[in-house]
Amino acid sequence: MVVEYFPSISQQIAFDNAKGVYKKIFNLEVAQDEIAFIPKQSLLGGIKVYKDDSMVDMSFAHIE
Repeated sequence: MVVEYFPSISQQIAFDNAKGVYKKIFNLEVAQDEIAFIPKQSLLGGIKVYKDDSMVDMSFAHIE
């Protein structure tokens, strides 16, 4: 599992948001150490949550 996040938010905030996505969308309870966190400036804010070949885009770049 991978979470890309905008660097100005903390990894903890990215995890808190991703945890809800993994539960609601993928029906998974995840621990922080199960996720690879990748800071990505191009998101313009927010996060992208990946599981296998699926992705949930909650970034500002997507909204823009």
